[in-house]
Amino acid sequence: MLIKVRVFPNSRKESIEKDADGTYRIKVRVPAERNQANVRARELLATALGQKPGAVKLVVGHRGPNKRFEVNLKVNQ
Repeated sequence: MLIKVRVFPNSRKESIEKDADGTYRIKVRVPAERNQANVRARELLATALGQKPGAVKLVVGHRGPNKRFEVNLKVNQ
């Protein structure tokens, strides 16, 4: 399952919201340097979906704010 995400690094508070179109808006406190924002966004998304972080993989958007994560539901079983 692919999930569209828009990440906002350097935010004051961490949060995750789902828009009407199904896109997640994830705010993380860490900067967008050395992959820190991607890692934290993956952790927050996995928690929100009730999955382990290993079940969520970044597949598109490694360097931009718009990303696509793949969720493997079989890993959590």
